[in-house]
Amino acid sequence: MTGPEGLDILRREWLAIARSSDIPQAGDYLSFDMLSEPIALVRQKDGSVAGLSNVCRHRMATLLDGSGNTRTLVCPYHRWTYGLDGRFVGAPCMKEHRALTETQNLPRFDVAEWQGWIFIRLEGEGPFPAHRFDALEPRFDERGIGSWVTAGWIDYPSPWNWALMIENFSESYHHLAVHTETLQPFWPAAETYAVDSGENYAELRHPVDPEQGTFTVFTLFPLLAFAVQDPLPVVVWPRIIVRDRGYFDLRMYLIVDPSLAADAALIDGLRAVIDRIHREDIPLMERVWRGTQSRFAGLGPLSDLERPLELFRDYMAKRLPPG
Repeated sequence: MTGPEGLDILRREWLAIARSSDIPQAGDYLSFDMLSEPIALVRQKDGSVAGLSNVCRHRMATLLDGSGNTRTLVCPYHRWTYGLDGRFVGAPCMKEHRALTETQNLPRFDVAEWQGWIFIRLEGEGPFPAHRFDALEPRFDERGIGSWVTAGWIDYPSPWNWALMIENFSESYHHLAVHTETLQPFWPAAETYAVDSGENYAELRHPVDPEQGTFTVFTLFPLLAFAVQDPLPVVVWPRIIVRDRGYFDLRMYLIVDPSLAADAALIDGLRAVIDRIHREDIPLMERVWRGTQSRFAGLGPLSDLERPLELFRDYMAKRLPPG
């Protein structure tokens, strides 16, 4: 799925791109470019989230940068102005075009919130398929994951394919070679296993260490993978914003129960661990990406420990166009 066909599939899928707690107040926004599409997520006055094209309808300048709070969306080029919902409000020195109305509204994308994540879909129709994850709902509800908050993050430029990151995060077979000091001593690769989870997501479990506890990796295809710790109420989420087939922006989110968010020492310690582990992965991702460019590149047989990869590849293959 490292070719352009993988990007075509992503455009039609629901993609997790933020946490609800990242934009809690009316006027809060996040902006990013997903698959070359400038997008703004904006919290509305009624509490919903709008996914808006972040491109002015006048001369195509992008409207918002980064994150923040605003009462209106104002183009920095000629001050064309839009409401929080993307409706055109007005433009200076345009009296000869009094008929500017809804034809200048910002295009919108489908948005959904589920268990504290915000999903967006660039193309397609139909509601968010929450039913695919019915088996997970009571377990996440029991721990309150939907109300957990972002406690910090680390950003990494990632010059390789997005699918390699999903596959790497979804299996722990590589603990025995890559994470010999950080993960393998506590959660040996050979003792990890995937449970029967159907075709829409994968669930990889780990043994319980007497001091460190355990964690489970959930991969909700195609782009949401995260690790849930137990008993510590912590989620590690590699948020992936895909630029093109050979580059994505990675933000490693640290999501915690609100009761832990103010514990600076704990948060700093967790961030340091996350950073060390991911920096162990980076050279291997670079190696695999280089390898995929070879004319001899091909998929070898998978270990039983890599069952999530098999499920992911099946999910993607079923969404390829006929022929």
